[in-house]
Amino acid sequence: MKFVAIIVILVVAFSAYFVIVKIDDDEYGLLLNKETDEVEQLCLPGYNFAIKKIAFWRYSMYYGKITSSTIIEIRVPLPGLSELESRHYAVDMKLQMKYALDVENAQEDMLLKKDVLLQFLKTVSKESFESSMLPYWYPIYNNINLERNAAEVVEKSFAAIKERCGKMGIKIIEIALLTPLRIPTLEIYREGLMLAADLRKIENEYKKEQLLLENKLKKDEMEQKKYLENLRRIASVVKNNPDLLKYLYITGFSKNVTTIIASERTGMPFGLDFGKKDAAKVGESDVDNLR
Repeated sequence: MKFVAIIVILVVAFSAYFVIVKIDDDEYGLLLNKETDEVEQLCLPGYNFAIKKIAFWRYSMYYGKITSSTIIEIRVPLPGLSELESRHYAVDMKLQMKYALDVENAQEDMLLKKDVLLQFLKTVSKESFESSMLPYWYPIYNNINLERNAAEVVEKSFAAIKERCGKMGIKIIEIALLTPLRIPTLEIYREGLMLAADLRKIENEYKKEQLLLENKLKKDEMEQKKYLENLRRIASVVKNNPDLLKYLYITGFSKNVTTIIASERTGMPFGLDFGKKDAAKVGESDVDNLR
């Protein structure tokens, strides 16, 4: 009985901390911690003991396919025409690719996010074709030789794609061209060079105008700051000399006003003696004609 009780206790304790997860063939599972977004455990096809499931609300299971396929569109711009971003001035093609993930060696981002995996496949494919076409790009664009050796370029590119993907835990099972390479003629390339030159000229003019406008805005900003500073100084003078408003009022009221009564003591109108604080006050012998 004691032995049976011990077994029961062990089973209960085991089931509290582990759960059996079944993964279908050609699939994998990732046990995710919801609080940290980290992968706690990788589950392979078959039965797996998933740990830390006592707090089940903290964990979730992500399921992914080991084997899959995709179609990739590649556009390799002609030399010096990458800024045009047009298939008319590029060698473009469409690939069909079937691959299998080595889930124990592949990066977690690729296992968890399919868009990251697909972007990697597209980048590797484009860079491999760019490298294979480089001899036909320089010193001059040679479309005739590229057309003649297109099969060799494709084969070399496929080999590079398989090698680079294999190092990242992705086995390329099948890869093929859905469309032949579309190679622009030399006339189209020259047309693209002229268009790119015109666009660069327009861009330079735009940058020049933008720079002039930025300089003008900075100059206007400095002038506005000086103007505001002058207004502050005028406000300070008016605050310390209230009678200045009377003076401004009289001079602006009528063009017929030609005489202003000034203080006999200071010689300034309405006590505007900026040299002395007491001079701003109207003396007993002064006349204030606005009373």
